[in-house]
Amino acid sequence: MTPVRRTATVLALLSVCACSEAPTAATPSGALTLFLEAMDRGAHDETGMKDAYAALCGDARNELTTRARNATALGGGRDFEPYEMLAQGRFRPHFTPVHMRERIHGDSAVVVVSGAAPGERAEVPLRRDGDHWCVVLGL
Repeated sequence: MTPVRRTATVLALLSVCACSEAPTAATPSGALTLFLEAMDRGAHDETGMKDAYAALCGDARNELTTRARNATALGGGRDFEPYEMLAQGRFRPHFTPVHMRERIHGDSAVVVVSGAAPGERAEVPLRRDGDHWCVVLGL
């Protein structure tokens, strides 16, 4: 995805979730918006990847920590951080999100993300963790 397209994607996501305040992890859509925005920033700023990692549920963070340890053991002296195990293009929609809809069932939710063209649709699972929502990644 080009930098211009990434910026358009983030702006579209922010406008979808925009209300009078910035998105927060208090809602599933807000948590997903923050995760996608952080992944987008991560292309140019390491703190974006750290923020994306922090937006994940504990089981995904644990899996990435294990992968980082394994990569460090095989890496010839380089220490890898868990957030470095997030693949930039793997966890982003391949279309510009136009609309988000939430389906909440207790402490689980699915955010259905739709694009402008027919067939542009993704379902992203999230889970409530205390007073906020986190992104569930199938790793």
